[in-house]
This record gives sequence, structure tokens and C-alpha cells, in this order.
Amino acid sequence: GKDYRVGELNNVPFVFSSNGHLFVEYDEVSGQTSEAKPLSDFPHPDELVARFLAQRHLPVAASALQLLTTGYAKGRDFLRYYQDAAVRATLEKIIRDRAASKAPRVLLSLATGSGKTRIAAALLKRMFDAGGFGKALFVCDRTELRDNGEGDFLTLFGTDAATVDTRHPQKNARVLIATYQTLDHKFERGKSPKNTIQNFFSKHYPENFFDVIVIDECHRSAWGDWFEFLKANADGIHIGLT
Repeated sequence: GKDYRVGELNNVPFVFSSNGHLFVEYDEVSGQTSEAKPLSDFPHPDELVARFLAQRHLPVAASALQLLTTGYAKGRDFLRYYQDAAVRATLEKIIRDRAASKAPRVLLSLATGSGKTRIAAALLKRMFDAGGFGKALFVCDRTELRDNGEGDFLTLFGTDAATVDTRHPQKNARVLIATYQTLDHKFERGKSPKNTIQNFFSKHYPENFFDVIVIDECHRSAWGDWFEFLKANADGIHIGLT
């Protein structure tokens, strides 16, 4: 059961094993397995939820947990087990940051080919269904990545998702998909967008226009390519994929 938790059910706090008469529990935080107990002592679901919230330092108010309690539009089978774990871990981090009165900041590090765009699409759809944002921006650094990932967004969002090009800023869409080249990232260094010649981004999207910004291949920000997009939407949720 412990091996299965690591290999197939990431981000799961409790593992139980039973022979139908007794049970044991493995706790992720303590790393300990309990002594055998009678099934009459099996924890109630409410108790497990309370323990889970305490372990993850999450608030207990139902309104604050809306992101976690809202399910996937296409069910969990739409994602691989580790993609689901990444989504849930991201939502937990957003909830913790908000509870601490901080603008949420999340970094997701996954192997090449692990389906980061599908993770982003499922994450944003779940957040959207929970009332988590009005506008979101997904930024990547190559048209191939944009075009390959567009299908995942359209599958989940339909006409609520749209690809930005130099003639169509797509301001009416809920999720905008764009390359940073299209958005024209070449701000003058050291100055805010307000003090520079208007580029495509600053012309069409006012400050804090986006509630969520997801940056694919965000390690490329070493060149400063994403900085002004994030700075112009400092109050929003920033999620980096790498």
C-alpha cells in the first residue's frame, strides 16, 4: 500500500490495509504504521478530513476550500495520477497563500513529456468552475507548444478559450493562450509598462487584467521574458511550469 501511494497515488496522506477484521494505518507525515486495530475503530470520514486539513495547514471553512471540493469537469480519469496530484498540490498552495493574505505563487516542476499543458488546462478549468477567476493567461515560448496545447484548452473550455495573435487580443475569452513573442515582451528594462512605449501587451491588457497567469517553461525567465507580464498582474495567481 505504501509503495502504491508513492507510485500511483501521489499526494495521498493516509494508507489503510485490512484483513476484514483488523486494520493498520500508514501516516504520510509521521512515516509510522499503526498497530492493528479493530474495524470498529476505523476513523470517520469527517475525522479524516479534519486530519487532512490540519496536516496540510489548510483552513477549515468550506468557502475557503471551494477550489478543492470542486471536481474535474471530465472526471479524474482525464488525468494521469501524477497530473491529478500536481493539480491538487497547486490548489492547496493557492488556498494556503490566500489564507495567509498573500498573492498565490506556485512552481510546478515535472519531467519532460509529463503533460504540463494538460495539467494547466485541467487546473484552470477546475479553478474556473469553482469561481476562482474571471480571466486567465497561458503563456508559452514557441508556437509549437501553443498549438499542441490548444486542444487541451478547447476540450475543456470550448469557446471560453482562445488563441491570441497580433490581430486578435481575444479579450472576451476567459482563458487566453499566447506566446510571449505575440504579446511582445520587449519592455524597456527597469521601467514599468506605464513608462514605456506601448507594446501589444500593455496596449490591450490593463493592469491586473488577469486573475491567473500560467507560464510554461518558466525557467526561461532567466532572460526576464516573463517579468513584466507578472509585474503588471501582481495581485493575481502566478503559476510556473518547468
